[in-house]
This record gives sequence, C-alpha cells and structure tokens, in this order.
Amino acid sequence: MKGQRIRILYFSSFFVAQGGASLSFLKLMEIFNDHRFAAWAVLPKEAQAQVARLHLPPELVRHITYLTLDRICRKLLNPYYLLRFLGRAVTSVLLLRRLLRQEQIDLVHANDVRDFHAPLAAWTCGIPVVWHLRASRPNPLTRYPVATMMHLLATRIVAVSRCTARQMVLRRSFAQNKVMVIYNPGPYRERFHAGVEGTAVRREFSLPADAPVITLIAKLSRRKGHGVLLQAIPLIREKFPQARFLIVGGELPGHERWSRQACCASPANAATFRNSWPRAT
Repeated sequence: MKGQRIRILYFSSFFVAQGGASLSFLKLMEIFNDHRFAAWAVLPKEAQAQVARLHLPPELVRHITYLTLDRICRKLLNPYYLLRFLGRAVTSVLLLRRLLRQEQIDLVHANDVRDFHAPLAAWTCGIPVVWHLRASRPNPLTRYPVATMMHLLATRIVAVSRCTARQMVLRRSFAQNKVMVIYNPGPYRERFHAGVEGTAVRREFSLPADAPVITLIAKLSRRKGHGVLLQAIPLIREKFPQARFLIVGGELPGHERWSRQACCASPANAATFRNSWPRAT
C-alpha cells in the first residue's frame, strides 16, 4: 500500500567477512533500508560472531536471523550427508516460510547461486524472488540442475557479468527473459577509488615511493589464484627487481600456509602477507 515501506528479505547460506559477495550482501542491506525499504536478513549460524565484529547499525542487527544451513556440495554424494542435507533443508524452508509470513515480506533476494532455501520458501508463498548470480558452476553435472532451479523459482535473475549469464542461462529456456546483467561496482567505492592517496600504506609496509606494487585482495580460496601469484613472483622479480607484492587474504583456515609460501616465493621480502586491509586514507 502507498506510504508503506517495501519489506525485503536478504538471504545467504554462506558468509565470510573477507568475501566480496558477503560484503556486497551487507551493503545492499544498508542501502535498501530507508524510508522506502525495510531490510531483513537470514544468515548461517556460523556467521553470527563475524557479523558482531562489523558494528552494523542496531536496526539491521535486530533484523538478522541465524539458521543452520547446508549448501549444495560434493559431500552430498555421501548418503549420510545427503540425508542430513535434506532434513536440514526441509527444516530451514519451513522456518523461512514462517518468517516470510510473520514479517509480511514483499520481496526475497538470494545472494548466491546455491542459496535455494529462501527462493523455495518464497515460491511456495507466492513472493517474488530476485536471485543474484555472482559465479557460474563450470561443472555440467551441477550447472544444469542449479540453473533449472533458478529459472523455476526466480522472478528475476541478476548476473554480475555477461559471461556468468551465458554459462548459467539455459538454452531455449522459457525463462531467458528473466536474466539481466548488472555489473558489481564493489562494496566500498567511497573508500577505494582512483583518488585515494597511497602514501600511508606504503609507509606502513616500508614500500619505496617509486616501486610498483602488485596487490591481490581476495578471501583465501583456491579459485582466487593466490597460488598462481605466489608462483609468478620470482618470474616478475627477474624483470622488475623493484616490484613489491601485497597479498591481503583474511584469517581463514589455511592463512598461515599462504604466509609461509609468500616468504618462500620472495626471500628478498618483496612480498607481504596481510590478514586484513588497512583503512585507506
């Protein structure tokens, strides 16, 4: 009705504070929580401690619900994990249905290709779904089932690139007109832009003012390519001896191993491993 705020439920079955998708998720919540929109969110229980450290506005914190959520993964080939997954999936969908009705949600936003719980609950309640397509599934065994599920449950599918949209859109699908591409601008444009002066960062890490600095900022995951960059460091240093490398990952399982590998790849201390990014000034 006119004058009422549109109630949006943001859903993600995975959250890590160093991840771009998770940061974009929180940014969407903050932006669409004003006089026109009211934001709710559902996150996995293991995200609760991480969210507490982010110091979000109290109104947003009150509107976050934490559930036990399992994601589609290779473990489901094991009958035990499959049965546990199905049991938890049914429970989470029923809890989400109750939350959608209780809070009178008008729209559901799913943050990732594997976030099927809230879209399924919304579909059974007749609530429109916007499903964010941030990454494709290169394996055909999982790509087509996931793409079919998205096309059946989503009202609109937002892909972050044309390549991602092409890989996940079913050919001759009745729902191709559901897909649109909206490029991701990044969660903190006001902090990271061409006008930011980097002297403070160079000073903190003792980087020469004229040295080229190559930075990789990504959560610690094999798909992000940290290992590739570490292997390339000696080759780059052969041609550009002054080059320096700043690798920003996060305190995720395995970050110590990456730090050791960075030291081995650059005995001349050309590479620095950082668990969190210093605030840009």
